Amino acid sequence: MYRSNDGILEKIQGYVVTLIEKSIELPGIPIFTHRQSNIENIIANAVHKGIGVAVLVTPPMPIKIDKNVPGPVFEAINIQIKIIENIYTNNSGKSSIGMAEKITSLIHLAKADVEYWQGYITCSDTKPWISEMENQTNLITLNFTAMCSL
Repeated sequence: MYRSNDGILEKIQGYVVTLIEKSIELPGIPIFTHRQSNIENIIANAVHKGIGVAVLVTPPMPIKIDKNVPGPVFEAINIQIKIIENIYTNNSGKSSIGMAEKITSLIHLAKADVEYWQGYITCSDTKPWISEMENQTNLITLNFTAMCSL
């Protein structure tokens, strides 16, 4: 999933995507990243014309830094996973809430071991899930944190 010249944060994103892709309980569910061009159209086609559900793994973003340590040393990074479901066209046999539970169990306490970085990814203790509904679309955002030193 990730290339050798990716940054560490991109490699962590790739690790998360690989964990989800390898899950035998979510076969055929399209998983996307923001790296793909025209991502909005790709997701819309998958959700509204395709299987009816998709997963988007966003790039990890620093949320807290230790300003007294060179590196930089991020005390925490945020990893968001968005599950987008069209409740009328979803023919995957998986609901967005069920997928959220499965993905949370896959990622929470997963030990990421990517080049130059090792650490555990945990479900965020504040707002671990955020649910939104607009027209026929369910959107569940899963928030995870990890400590990362670059």
